[in-house]
Amino acid sequence: MLHDSIIPYLDGKRHQDLATDSMILLLFASWKMLFCVGFLESVLVWQKMNVFVAYGMVYDFSSINGKQRLRDCKRGGTMSKQQKPVVLVTGAVGAIGYAISRQLAERGYCVHMAARNQRVAEKMVEDLVAVTGNQSIQLELVDLSVGSSIEELADRWRGPLHCLINNAATTPRSRTRSPEGLELQFATNILGYVRMMLAFEEVLKQSSPARVVNVASYWAGDLDLDDLQFTKRAYDNDRAYRQSKQADRMLSVAFAERWRGQGISVNACHPGDVPSKLARNLGFGGHQTPDSGAATPVWLATEPVGLNRTGMYFEDQKEKRCQFSRDKEACMALYEHCLTFV
Repeated sequence: MLHDSIIPYLDGKRHQDLATDSMILLLFASWKMLFCVGFLESVLVWQKMNVFVAYGMVYDFSSINGKQRLRDCKRGGTMSKQQKPVVLVTGAVGAIGYAISRQLAERGYCVHMAARNQRVAEKMVEDLVAVTGNQSIQLELVDLSVGSSIEELADRWRGPLHCLINNAATTPRSRTRSPEGLELQFATNILGYVRMMLAFEEVLKQSSPARVVNVASYWAGDLDLDDLQFTKRAYDNDRAYRQSKQADRMLSVAFAERWRGQGISVNACHPGDVPSKLARNLGFGGHQTPDSGAATPVWLATEPVGLNRTGMYFEDQKEKRCQFSRDKEACMALYEHCLTFV
C-alpha cells in the first residue's frame, strides 16, 4: 500500500512513462527500508531494565499492579511525578537515614520516609521538602519492632516500590523488650528487615526490576543461632548489635537465593562511622559525616551495580568479600529461624 504523501506526486506524473513512475516507486520503497533499518539500529535495548530508548524517547514496559505501563519522556527531561523511582527508607529520621532520604530526594526520587515518632518525622519531612524542593516526599508511620505495624504499612501501600532501604536499628544499653515481648535489637535490627522484605515482596516483584539495600556494618560477629535474644548470654548492647549486623549480611544472601530470577536484587553494605544516637549508645563517636555515611546505600539504591549484583556486601562503594556469606547452610538456618516469627 502506497504512503498517502506520494499519491499526489504520482498523479502529477500521470503523463510520464511507466519507467519513470516505477523509478519513483523504487526510490520511495528504498527510502522506507533505509528508515526502518536506521530506526532499528538506533534502538538501545536494555533487557534487564525492561526499557528501550529510541530517538530520544524512553519506553518502559515494566509491570506494575498486573498492568503494563508505557512511559515516554524526553531524554534528559524532567520525569513527571508518576514516573519517578519510588524508594522506601526505614529509620529515616536518624542521622544516616535522613541523609539517605535527602540525597534521594535531591535526585528527584519519590521518597517515603518510614519512622515511628510522628512529631519528629513530620518536621523532618517538611524540612526536606523545603531544602530539596521535591514535593514527592511522604511520611510512613511504622514501628519496625512490631510485625502487625509492618503488615499495616504494606496493606495501605499503593503503587510501585522500586527500592526498599532497610536502615532502621536500635542499640538500647540494657536488655529491652518489644511490644511483642521480643528482645528489641533482635526484633528491630533483624526481624524488622525480614518482615519488611516479606511484606513488600509482591510489590517489589510487580515493580521489577527492583532492589533492596540492607544497611548492615563492618562491625559484625558473635551471632549465636541458639541465643539470638540473649536469654542465655548476659546482654551487652555492643555484642547484640554486632550479632544483628552479621545477621543482616547473612539474610541478604538468603533472600538473594529466595528471589533469584524474580527481578529483585538484595545487597548489604556498611554505611560509615557517623556520630548518632546509635553510635553513642555503643560508645563510639563516629568520624564521618552523615552524607558520607549515606553514600554507599544511595549508590546501591541508584546505580546499576545495585541491580546487577545480588547477595553481596559492600563498603565504600566497593564489593567486599563477606566471611559470613560463605556458609550458605548457616545463612539458610538463620533465615528459616526468622521465618518462625513471621
